[in-house]
Amino acid sequence: MAITSLSELKTAVQNWNSGRADTTFTDRLDEFVSLAESRLNVELAVRTAEVDTSLAGTLDSREIALPSDFLEPVALFLTTFGERERLAPIVAGNYELGTTSGTPSAWMINGSNIDLDKPCDQAHTFSFRYRKKLFDLATTDPNWLLTNHPNVYLFAVLAEAANWEDDDAVALKYEARLRQAIAGVRWLQARSNSGAPLRTDAALVSVGGFNINSGD
Repeated sequence: MAITSLSELKTAVQNWNSGRADTTFTDRLDEFVSLAESRLNVELAVRTAEVDTSLAGTLDSREIALPSDFLEPVALFLTTFGERERLAPIVAGNYELGTTSGTPSAWMINGSNIDLDKPCDQAHTFSFRYRKKLFDLATTDPNWLLTNHPNVYLFAVLAEAANWEDDDAVALKYEARLRQAIAGVRWLQARSNSGAPLRTDAALVSVGGFNINSGD
């Protein structure tokens, strides 16, 4: 069967578990999906997860709340003066912070906020590029990953289910298939990010008159 929605994904997980339909198992399906998504959001840094959002500072404050779907920072730009000026990333606790309000020149992630190196001397505006939590079928069904790579979702959820069952052999089997599926997605992302299809030099694939691509 095709896997094009959360409902079909859960049915597929049941089918791969010999059609298991007891409530002890089915009541856990949403939990298995949620655990799988938590892992995939961390391990799959796909380009579609990177977004830009506009943020505004507050006079005499250094704090700006992070977006609710924030997962990982990429860059912060000051846009107050009409041009994007990239601010320097620093590490919380390792940098002396100013107390006099001014124009920020650096930033850090501190808990649930962006902390600037000094309080804002006006309501400065910013553009924040970050990686968001992309995979959440509870709010977006289907999503990019399920539509394009349902095998990743299936094997991730099956691995969680097998771990819940304490079946190490089955869990390892699905873990191996998940690793292979994730590698495939990363390979496609790398090709896309390169800006052009990957090509192999003919001189590298032809050895002694035998071409490894064509077999001739």
